[in-house]
Amino acid sequence: MQQKLETRIIAFIDILGFKNLWEYNQQLTIAVLKEISNSNAPSEFFEEIEVFSYSDNIIILSSPLKDKTITQISRILSALMARIESFHIYNLQHGVVLRGAISIGEVYQDTENLSKIIAGTPFNEAVEGEKYLAIYPRVILTKSLLNYIAALPYSERYALFYSGIKMDFDGIFFVDYLLTLTRASSEDNDAKYKLLLNIQSMIKNELLSQVNEIKISTKWYWLANYFDEKIEEWNAVNAQRILKKFNLCNSYIEQSFYNSQT
Repeated sequence: MQQKLETRIIAFIDILGFKNLWEYNQQLTIAVLKEISNSNAPSEFFEEIEVFSYSDNIIILSSPLKDKTITQISRILSALMARIESFHIYNLQHGVVLRGAISIGEVYQDTENLSKIIAGTPFNEAVEGEKYLAIYPRVILTKSLLNYIAALPYSERYALFYSGIKMDFDGIFFVDYLLTLTRASSEDNDAKYKLLLNIQSMIKNELLSQVNEIKISTKWYWLANYFDEKIEEWNAVNAQRILKKFNLCNSYIEQSFYNSQT
C-alpha cells in the first residue's frame, strides 16, 4: 500500500552541548526539553503545530497544508517561528543555545504506531541544514522554504519577514529570535530590559569561560555580535534604558584572550 505524503512545514533543532548539560544538571535539561511544548506565545495557529523531542533533537511539525489558504500557511509558519523564538529565549537564560533549520515539502508521518515515524525530503533537508549550514546558534530557513516564501504575494512576504526573519552576514536567513525583545513597544519594557540584561550577562560569562575552546567560543562570539545588532535597535527607542553593547574589542574580552595565550 502506498504511504501518504502530505505537504507540511518541518523544523529540526539541536540543543548544543546537550551531553555536558545533562551531566551537569539533569533537572535543568528536562526543563529545557519540556519548555518547547509549554511555550505560550500568543497565536491561534499553535494548535496546527506538533512538537517531538528525543534526547538533544527536537522536531516541530505543522499540520497538513493542503486545504489551507496562503494566509493560513503564513500564519502557521509565523506561529512555528514564534515557538522557536520563545524556546531560544528561555534557553539563553540558562546558557543553552540552539541550532536548526526549517523546510517545507511532502512529509510522511505515521501516527498509528508508538514510534511516530517521520520521514521525507524536507526532513532530510532540515537535518542537513542544521548540520552543515546553520553553524551558529540560529535556526535557518532552507532553500525549499525560501523558494516557497519568494513565490508568495508581497504582502505575505513582508508580514513574514516583519514577524521575525533576518538575513545574516553570510547570506543565510534565520529566525530573528531577539526581535520581539528588542522591538519598540510600550508594553513590558521593564521586563524586557531585565531579560536582556540577564541574557547579556549569560553571553558574557560564556565568552569568558569558553575562551580556550575555539569551536565553542566562535558560537558565542556570533551570538554576542547578533545581540549587539539587536541592542542598537533597542537603544534607538529606549533612551531611558540604554544597554551597553559588547563591542568585542572591549578590554575584558581582549584580556581574556591574552591571558589564555600566556
